Amino acid sequence: MTHTNKQRKERKMSGIKRLGYSKKEAVEATTLSLRSIDNLIATGKLKAMKAGSRVIISADSLESFIKKGTMKFRTSGQEGGLHA
Repeated sequence: MTHTNKQRKERKMSGIKRLGYSKKEAVEATTLSLRSIDNLIATGKLKAMKAGSRVIISADSLESFIKKGTMKFRTSGQEGGLHA
């Protein structure tokens, strides 16, 4: 079932507590890259489940991860930019 933008806005305005995010929504909500989201799921730092072909990331897990501020910048001389 595909939701239109209007349906998404109505759902947000209805006061229903969000329980989960798709990977794309998690990227938009956090400004992390899709690769970072995938790595965080793979390492168990974000709780996610499969529902058919979709991956749903727990809203509580995502919020907790952001509040903890567990992403760290690597110093010069190390490969990559961020790591968890």
